[in-house]
Amino acid sequence: MRSGEKPGAPVVKARCSANRLFLKNVLAQNSALCYNGKNKREAFGMKFRDTPMQNLVSIREKEVCAKVREMLLEGESLVAAYKTVRDQVVFTTHRIFMVDMQGLTGTRQEIFVLPYRKIQHFGILTTGFGDPVPSSRLTVCYADQHEMEFGFLADDEDLIRVSRAISSCIL
Repeated sequence: MRSGEKPGAPVVKARCSANRLFLKNVLAQNSALCYNGKNKREAFGMKFRDTPMQNLVSIREKEVCAKVREMLLEGESLVAAYKTVRDQVVFTTHRIFMVDMQGLTGTRQEIFVLPYRKIQHFGILTTGFGDPVPSSRLTVCYADQHEMEFGFLADDEDLIRVSRAISSCIL
């Protein structure tokens, strides 16, 4: 022991350096995950969307999650809003909000914001004549090879409005 040090100081230093080394290793592993295509979603906590959001039904503006409405910027407006049984996806003039309702009552919410300016390209599949269940699909691809797919049980007019909003931001 050096003069002026407390009896437990070297142990505390060893713990701190061990913690720093542990954190450095964890960060290195997480950054490796971030560059691995499939694990990227898991690294960012988006594993609840490994499967596409299907059977989205149109909802009115007043049914949109209150937290999403609070997050809207000045000049940003809703283009369309949809929901599954519990979750919601909201398309605005600037971005996509994905709301994962959690817990029994849905009061705990996980909200992901996907800006249109990060979209590299997108594709739409419209309904066809004689389809037993009229459904359309929007696939959005980001530059980091992240891909989101949304399946709608709605008319194609909503899908065209959404695609116009995306196009206005990426072109």
